[in-house]
Amino acid sequence: MQILTKPKKGAIELKASADGSFSAYSASFDECYHSLKDGALRESLYKHIIPAFSACENLREMRILDICFGLGYNTLASLYYRQIHSLPVNVRIYSPELDSSLLTNLIDFPYPEEFSKLPLREIVCALRDRGVYEDAHTYIEVQLIDARAYVREIPHQSIDVIYQDAFSPKKNPELWSEEYFAQLYRILTPNGILTTYSQSAAIRKNALACGFVVYDCTHNERLVRGGSVMSKCELALPHYHLKRILPQTP
Repeated sequence: MQILTKPKKGAIELKASADGSFSAYSASFDECYHSLKDGALRESLYKHIIPAFSACENLREMRILDICFGLGYNTLASLYYRQIHSLPVNVRIYSPELDSSLLTNLIDFPYPEEFSKLPLREIVCALRDRGVYEDAHTYIEVQLIDARAYVREIPHQSIDVIYQDAFSPKKNPELWSEEYFAQLYRILTPNGILTTYSQSAAIRKNALACGFVVYDCTHNERLVRGGSVMSKCELALPHYHLKRILPQTP
């Protein structure tokens, strides 16, 4: 995929994705923030948001950990999904991010038309200026911190949903290690869910070693490629085919 615009110094290097939404390229990790083949918005919705909201449909408050904030798609798509379905749920989203320049550059990011239903500029400006956006039913907090340090400070069993959406295990192995998954297992509630785009056998092995129940997860209509979902208990997600991954015997 060719770069659509020649970015100014410090600007975001835009990439077009298959569903018409824009992603971006990270020079630091030599990787795009989303699958250009699946589409930035579709990947967020079908690999993260829809499975998460399905698993937590009975909650009146969802506490979400978004690893890492990046372009903000998972956070914003969560609010979009709640709004279009008129879901009576309060959402609290916590997100670490290492790139301090991102929030400034997101002010003019060409988000998909779907996000125009949100107070988009108000949200992004609040996160840029204060690191927090809040309204009657929403709380979003972004901290400029290493995700490993961030999760160690989160209380035991206090997170309902984890969007494990870091750069790939090849580019960012620290956020896919067994030690890291042990922390995610610790902070997830007993009926919570972890979603990720990765289908790597190695990261599934790390998650299994920490006690997670791990599934290969594919939307029934195959609108995007498959990913993985994990929990502390057995899962059943409408509109998804789940194949449980079992630990390999020696």
